[in-house]
Amino acid sequence: SYMIRACAATTNDAGFCAQLANHAVHEAMHGSTNCLMGYWNNVFTAVPISLCVSKRKTVNTRGDLWRAVREITVSLKDTGRMLRSSQGPKPVVDPEALKRGEVKVL
Repeated sequence: SYMIRACAATTNDAGFCAQLANHAVHEAMHGSTNCLMGYWNNVFTAVPISLCVSKRKTVNTRGDLWRAVREITVSLKDTGRMLRSSQGPKPVVDPEALKRGEVKVL
């Protein structure tokens, strides 16, 4: 899934990414393949890719989460601090899901 960010990366983000990278290297050296590193319940975990892609997440466009995302996005646009497209991938939206009131994160 996508993590939605409305601010610049911090030193904490850099430290967290370094820890993820360190654990990924150790897993690879241990012989683990086809996995992603994650952080769950204060523990770094190796999650099989097959498990990561086994179910799609959806966001209800009439729900609180999407409302909060829109509020942040509009607020950033109004203040001129909108993130440029070069700063990350854009989510793909299924038009049919949008009509039904949910957005599929692909």
